[in-house]
Amino acid sequence: MTDIPRDEMTGPRHTPDGPGNITLDTGGSYGYTNSMPPIADILKEAIRNCGLSDRKLEALSGVNRNSICRFMRGSTSLSLEQAELLVEFFGIKLTKGEK
Repeated sequence: MTDIPRDEMTGPRHTPDGPGNITLDTGGSYGYTNSMPPIADILKEAIRNCGLSDRKLEALSGVNRNSICRFMRGSTSLSLEQAELLVEFFGIKLTKGEK
């Protein structure tokens, strides 16, 4: 699992009081680069560090807790809609860097 270094994030990590902001610079490309962890790893890191129970995360994000549990175990992927809900909930922002 890839940890997101603290100095690569803007704003606090998610806390039970509300989402933080994670901004990733794609280095001038919308595609995957070696310096950018996969979005699945970023979401897993945010979920692991959010401090919320499965039920509370489900209630606040709108993503079924069973889907989250299966995703965290690696037995399934999230749908694009579920990933978008979590990205929005955690305040994760992908930004296009200058070429």
